[in-house]
Amino acid sequence: MNLKQEADKILYDLGLLDILKKYGEPYPTGGYYMDLLSWRDLDITLVQESITEEDFFAFVCDVGTILKPYYFDGMYRVGNHAFGMGCETNILGEPWNVDIRIRDENEHLKGQAYCEHIVSRVTAEPHLGRLITDIKSAAADAGMYGMGKNPDRHYHSVEIYSAVLDDGVSGVEEFFERYEPK
Repeated sequence: MNLKQEADKILYDLGLLDILKKYGEPYPTGGYYMDLLSWRDLDITLVQESITEEDFFAFVCDVGTILKPYYFDGMYRVGNHAFGMGCETNILGEPWNVDIRIRDENEHLKGQAYCEHIVSRVTAEPHLGRLITDIKSAAADAGMYGMGKNPDRHYHSVEIYSAVLDDGVSGVEEFFERYEPK
């Protein structure tokens, strides 16, 4: 089973999307949506115009019944409205990182446009998608990306996307030579 099929199992077979629909409209995003998964990482945006802290805590409990996290990143606030949660789960026998961000429609559309831009680029030039996943994998192997990353010295996906799609990085070695982890 590949990473996308595993993610589908979490979303559909285990019922995570059904739980999320009780609280808003869920949209899988990130590497899952863009077919750029290189590790077990599932990002979801939940469009919800106004959620109270009480509803957020109920949402976290419901998500927890599905994912059974062994590590919980807790509640965090993004800007004036958005809430989010992150967790790690072993529900399928391998560690998965799951981040769910609750955003209003406007914020969701901005994120969706960003993902669509990347999808259009890697669809037109498939070698760019392979390079992105190769860089992600190499950075993860070096402990600078993904679940086991060094908290003080690592890369984020957006930095890798920008290096390849905007700055013209053409190889894994070139990426590491040109970009220092943050």
